[in-house]
Amino acid sequence: MFFNRTVAVSEDIQKAFIKQFRFRESKISMIHNGIEVPDFIPKRENKETFVIGSAGRLCPVKDYPFMIEIAKAVKEETKHIEFHLAGEGPERAKLQALIQQYGLNETFALKGHIEDMPPFYRSLDLYLNTSVHEGIPMSLDYAVAELPKM
Repeated sequence: MFFNRTVAVSEDIQKAFIKQFRFRESKISMIHNGIEVPDFIPKRENKETFVIGSAGRLCPVKDYPFMIEIAKAVKEETKHIEFHLAGEGPERAKLQALIQQYGLNETFALKGHIEDMPPFYRSLDLYLNTSVHEGIPMSLDYAVAELPKM
């Protein structure tokens, strides 16, 4: 091999490295994606508006234009809805133009880069993943980690 260590982000990936690719277990380090789930997550105060959101790099594979299409269709059915998208990337101008074209300026917010994500996730009622492909879906892992324990 040409490297000293391999990082696996889950036990499944670690097992695949060992069984399928014959990596030595002693050469694999585990670094889990995600965050600690708090025991209690306070609910949002604004109950009048249902908030659907997502987070990630604003790039083609995330298919955020599809999220805007969904926002357009849902907005035709109810006025008590908001869409929030956290992240930055090369498609920001394209997404902003589509939001403008559909008249969703009051409904769809591009939040930009957010350093402290847990409050963002807690502000959502529904997390929407429109990605065409996810190798390691970190934003979804974080969103799920923000759910209250049952």
